[in-house]
Amino acid sequence: MRPILIIASVLMLITHHDLIKFDDFFTSVFPVKSPTVYKNVSSTKTIYHKFSSKTKPDKFEISLKGKTILSGKITFTIHNPSGKLIYKDSFDANLLIDYGINDDNPAVKQQEAYITKRFATFFDNDKFDQPAVKKTDKFDKDYSEDIKVWKEIRADPAAVGFTYLTGEENSRSITWSINQQKVVVYFSCC
Repeated sequence: MRPILIIASVLMLITHHDLIKFDDFFTSVFPVKSPTVYKNVSSTKTIYHKFSSKTKPDKFEISLKGKTILSGKITFTIHNPSGKLIYKDSFDANLLIDYGINDDNPAVKQQEAYITKRFATFFDNDKFDQPAVKKTDKFDKDYSEDIKVWKEIRADPAAVGFTYLTGEENSRSITWSINQQKVVVYFSCC
């Protein structure tokens, strides 16, 4: 019998008698760096809403994957009606925590519950605006980078805007630019 099999057999017998944990012993003798595997938390929310097309809805999707809700990663994507990816943003799940938690030192469970709530309401109707920019809105260079894009969006009353918040104050409003044939940020704060 090979020596490694004998050692493994003895360790399995010892483990059977609860004298040591085989896994702990094995990894201390044969250290192996494990890759991070997202297998403990996985959630996806999908909605369909008109955005890049005037007649057909786009697919808006947000997913959360990670070892825990608090340490997970969020991926937000938009696919046009033909299935092409037109927008993607990824960020840490804890950036869904904003000023909504009134406790200065919230417990992990409280933070996770708040992230879960923000995840569930990410695509609520109040996040969508049509027109994206109203005729009465005024351009502000501190929050909108490109006046040409901003004027294009304001001139299109059918443009649909979507606004989402990451962190406590990082608000981003996006819409489809017909001229550029891509998603553009027309408002970004802080």
